[in-house]
Amino acid sequence: MFNRKFLCRLMAASLIIGGSNFLPMPHLPIVHAAVETYVGTGEYIMGDFETPDTAKQRARARAERNAREQAGVYVQSYSRMVNFKLLEDEIVTMSSGVIRVLDVQYSMEPIADGKTILCKATLKADIDTSEIDDWIKRDPQERAELIAQNRELKKLNDEQERQINSLKEQLAGASNQNDRDRIVNEIGTADQAFLSNRKLEEGDRLFAAKNYSGAIAAYDEALTLNPNNAAAYDRRGNARVGMKDFDRAMADFDAALKIDPNFALAYNDRGAAYLKHDEPSKAIEDLSKAIKLAPSLSTAYSTRGSAYMVFGEYDRMISDYTRAIGLEPNNAGNYIGRARGHLIKGDLEQALDDCNSAVNLDPDVEDYHVMRGWVYSFMGDPSRALLDFDEAIELKPDNAMTYVERGMQLTQMRYFPRAAADFDKALELDRKNTEAYLARADLYASIDKKYSKAVDYYSKVIELEPDNSEAYNNRGVSYHRLKDHRKALADFNKALELKADYFEAYVNRGVVYKAMGDNGKALENFNKALELEEEKAKRLSRPGNAYRPNAAIYYNLARYYEAAGDEAKSKKYMSLASLLGIEHYATDFVTGDGILIPLYKLNF
Repeated sequence: MFNRKFLCRLMAASLIIGGSNFLPMPHLPIVHAAVETYVGTGEYIMGDFETPDTAKQRARARAERNAREQAGVYVQSYSRMVNFKLLEDEIVTMSSGVIRVLDVQYSMEPIADGKTILCKATLKADIDTSEIDDWIKRDPQERAELIAQNRELKKLNDEQERQINSLKEQLAGASNQNDRDRIVNEIGTADQAFLSNRKLEEGDRLFAAKNYSGAIAAYDEALTLNPNNAAAYDRRGNARVGMKDFDRAMADFDAALKIDPNFALAYNDRGAAYLKHDEPSKAIEDLSKAIKLAPSLSTAYSTRGSAYMVFGEYDRMISDYTRAIGLEPNNAGNYIGRARGHLIKGDLEQALDDCNSAVNLDPDVEDYHVMRGWVYSFMGDPSRALLDFDEAIELKPDNAMTYVERGMQLTQMRYFPRAAADFDKALELDRKNTEAYLARADLYASIDKKYSKAVDYYSKVIELEPDNSEAYNNRGVSYHRLKDHRKALADFNKALELKADYFEAYVNRGVVYKAMGDNGKALENFNKALELEEEKAKRLSRPGNAYRPNAAIYYNLARYYEAAGDEAKSKKYMSLASLLGIEHYATDFVTGDGILIPLYKLNF
């Protein structure tokens, strides 16, 4: 039977918030690494009002563009050789990111008019195919964002070049010294803006290489040269998001939008940051503004689609991914995003079509096979599902997470020994894989009933991730099963210390207090859980899509009042629990004694 609630929990892990279990990491055919070298040239006519350093930078910028154009031809050819399709904008962006300048030579030659000098830059640059491979392995959403940044940079450079050419023409026709002085001052300002954009370009290359601290330093220099460079604030905000410095990142996005209230990319980037910071409503608001200002910004649609997923607005999610696909039909990640929406809705044929499109575009991405495996599983075709999981592992046999994914699928299919073997294999490959430890512990706790073993594995998660509230909560459940209520309470307390709105931990702590005979504290915890659900309903309910509270709290309150002899309240809360579907709801399942554990952990 298609279990939509289980799938919602599964798919939530694949959002861009905090990373993804479905990151596209293509397994490329074996191609020997090679280095291609290019010589680029660029010329710039320097007037008597300009500095040699600025003229050299302008000539160098043109030489770099010339080298990138040459490299783009090779990048396209190489990508075809490794069976990867690139859009034109992606070729330009990739070439900009992977080309390395080795040497630059300048010459300054007077022109016949005696007033100007021809500055010529000749540079040598190379491209290492391993860096092209690294680019291809990137998440499609990440590539789309880098492409959007490069488009914005090209627009800034083109506008700046038009501006300097116009000013030079105006200067040539100036009829008096006042006009000439004014135009020369404007050229000086334009030169500062140009040099600022050069630092912006340097920062973008460092950002693409995920050298966030280096990128921030370059953006700082860009802003020193031009404090009104909105793009530099925006880019620095992105780099700070990369360093998980959310507050300063938001300050940078705000500064960019204060300078340019119509800066679509800044709205997009701030929206993506809000989504990563678990503020989907604000994300949707910003991304909608970005789309209104720039309807062709594909990454805004795909990111907003992820935000709609948080609210369970799958039709809107699917619509946004459809728009993104229309804008970038060769971006396999958009098909996978839309497939998730179809899958959660139970539209399995559409989900399969999208997975097939993604696999056809990027056949060597193991996680696309994982996604298609889930679709086949819920279509009731476990044999084909396992073929895709097996293919994913064959493509990348040393990827611990792929074994975790297959193990979760095998758990869903009740193949518990094989699932356990996959989790064990994942841990053999990566002794620090907390997902594998969690999943293995869950099997020990819920299937094998080996609670002491489960405690050991949850403890390993806590050792690796001391702030993992789920591990504390789940270990508390195992301690409860072992009748060690003191340790169970300590773990639930720690889980709530780490995550103040941890609904499940409040419910579980209430259950333990009830088992210990402290009915007052039990009721206090159940009421706190109810308060959290009511607040969540207010926060997440949207027109036409009301949030349904977690049935477990009603179930536990019903059991509490049943024990207290209050038949009316017991009947009221049990009715609410049944109405919401006590057996399968939200992200969790309530067991006979009221304890909450994630659904996939049960022997269902």
